[in-house]
Amino acid sequence: MGRSAVRLLTGFIASTLIVFSTSAAAQTPATATLSGRLLHTLSRDPVVSATVVIEELRREATSSPDGAGAADIHAGNGTFALHAGGGGRRSGDVDTPLGEVVNSQSRNGYANIGLAWTGSQGYFGGSYGYDDTKYGIPVVEEGSLQLTPRRHSVSLRGGGTGLNGAFDAFRGTVTHRRYQHDELEGDEVGTHFTNNTTELELMGSHRAIGRLKGSLGAWVLNRAFNAEGEEALSPAVDQNSFAAFLYEEVTWPHLTFQFGARVDRATFEPAGEPERSFTNASGSLGLLVRPAGADDRLTIAASLARAARHPALEEMFFFGLHPGNFAIELGNPDLDSERALGFDLSLRWRSARASGEITYFRNDIDQFIFRSVLDEQEFERREGEFAARFPNRALVGHDEPGGEETEGFAIVDFVGADAVLTGVEAHADFQLTPQVIAEVGADYVRGTVKKDDDPLPRIPPLRVRGGLRYVRNAFQAGGEVLGAARQDRLSGTESPTGGYALVKLFASYSFTMGRAVSTITARLDNLTNELYRNHLSLIRDLVPEMGRNFKVLYNVKF
Repeated sequence: MGRSAVRLLTGFIASTLIVFSTSAAAQTPATATLSGRLLHTLSRDPVVSATVVIEELRREATSSPDGAGAADIHAGNGTFALHAGGGGRRSGDVDTPLGEVVNSQSRNGYANIGLAWTGSQGYFGGSYGYDDTKYGIPVVEEGSLQLTPRRHSVSLRGGGTGLNGAFDAFRGTVTHRRYQHDELEGDEVGTHFTNNTTELELMGSHRAIGRLKGSLGAWVLNRAFNAEGEEALSPAVDQNSFAAFLYEEVTWPHLTFQFGARVDRATFEPAGEPERSFTNASGSLGLLVRPAGADDRLTIAASLARAARHPALEEMFFFGLHPGNFAIELGNPDLDSERALGFDLSLRWRSARASGEITYFRNDIDQFIFRSVLDEQEFERREGEFAARFPNRALVGHDEPGGEETEGFAIVDFVGADAVLTGVEAHADFQLTPQVIAEVGADYVRGTVKKDDDPLPRIPPLRVRGGLRYVRNAFQAGGEVLGAARQDRLSGTESPTGGYALVKLFASYSFTMGRAVSTITARLDNLTNELYRNHLSLIRDLVPEMGRNFKVLYNVKF
């Protein structure tokens, strides 16, 4: 039997939900939101709208049948709202300046439907969504492996606003997701995974107490993970989590003070292995200063937070060959929670012709969990230690880490160590003329293990970007240059990645035909067909990033 492919990626496909906000008075419109993005506002008159998107992609030196299509329909009269949508995407093997990456093709289809009722002080809605994906895993097993994620999602949401009493608004959401995927070795199922979750969230906004206004709530998660097959990386694990939280603001004309707190508990129950439980507390303080003389054009923001995160299931219980990450992963059930003290300071400004923000951050993290790559000598020296972590299990998927089948695979130990992450992010927009807008930005982060001052792994290099955009009526066009520095500040056995510069061009035009508004967009990415490798990629030493590619999208709303 061949080696298994990609292991479970929790939340691999983002959930697609439709939720509906409500109004404080009957004459206020209801608003439909899909995945947190505002799509349409429904008036009291009956409304029907639709969006259709057709996408075609062409890459350098390939004629593979790549394309996508999607459609959304929204209908409502201010009391009832209906949304239905669906779409699909298909792409061939990814092309790079070194040639095509065999078995990197993919296809995806999805559908969703939602219905909601909105009254003068309350609302209730529900939705159902289904995703079906299939994609190949390159390099591993000579490109014979494929993964087939499928997921059903059902969500109900309700709430009220403009209420009397201690709480003037509340909302509640319950979501159930059933996820599964098969790892296909040719036409045969090698390993079958399921990951089913049920989430409940309740939140209420209390009535203002003088200048104090805020919300408090609770969250519950039940997760059932299971893997079946000879090459399952983990036993079945049940996870139960609970959290309670609050967020408050005290506001003056030129000053806002913010504070929040959260307590959470998580319990992991792996079949046949010891249970792990974590109880963590987090809190934050924030200050927004809007100088009176700046006329709301300048904001200084500062925050101080103590945050905590418990280890993930995959970090604790995976033990064996994980071809999807091109690694032999050594989980550690004795990991402790991360606890961080973070500070950030931002300066934001805006005027008639310019806006921007610059932020400095520093996070001092106790027991920061990361992937430590070992060489074969260290693995052999510590092999007994790793076996002792899971006395009832053998290392899954292979006998010898240095054997022919695992050549080129990293040996990854999940460890916790005290670390510091610092960085700067900045971006700005400038209106050079009524039609020309310039955009610039930069970001840099430095990660260090405190004990020996060694770099943390997979830290991105310095990046800078700049672009110009021309806008005139319904037409716009422009370009962007993204430059990344060489990353040679490395952890352990990491390999360096060279610097690179990417050029992107785009143009779009909108026009009307009857009641329909059409938009045609063309985009050319990696104009110079640059050969480059992303330092964050787990397979950067094996596969470079995509080469020159051209995309055309057609969007019509009616």
